[in-house]
Amino acid sequence: MNKRGLVLIVVVILILLSLFYFVFKTKECKTSGCFEDSALNCKKATINVREANGSISQYTIQGKESGNCLLNIKLEKIGSLSEEMKNKFEGKDMTCNIPLNEFSRMKIEDMGANLDYCHGPLKEDIYDIVIKKLYNLVIRDMSSVLQEVERVL
Repeated sequence: MNKRGLVLIVVVILILLSLFYFVFKTKECKTSGCFEDSALNCKKATINVREANGSISQYTIQGKESGNCLLNIKLEKIGSLSEEMKNKFEGKDMTCNIPLNEFSRMKIEDMGANLDYCHGPLKEDIYDIVIKKLYNLVIRDMSSVLQEVERVL
């Protein structure tokens, strides 16, 4: 192979790599406005959100699939919660399949709020905690109801 052919192959490879980089690269956002702009068209983007309690969540728009926008939410760091809660939630994630027309109108605060669209270990652990708390409330209320019934009888 001559030098000219080799140079042409190298140039074509560099062009393809550049295209691949710019087409498939995930945009890193520093502001919620940047992330919400990407959400308008479900363009790949990521942002780390710091909550007031010190928690850090990573939101990543992964792209479109079957009329939905795929959003991954990962709890990177848990702030001022018990050690048990930190161990249970830290590092867990869930993927949400949100309809495009709904996702494009969402603010970042709303994106992980509707768990009906989501699946994954984080959602399962959230439901586990909610069910345990509801169970404890029902048991506590049940004992007061039973005491009232005994008093009346």
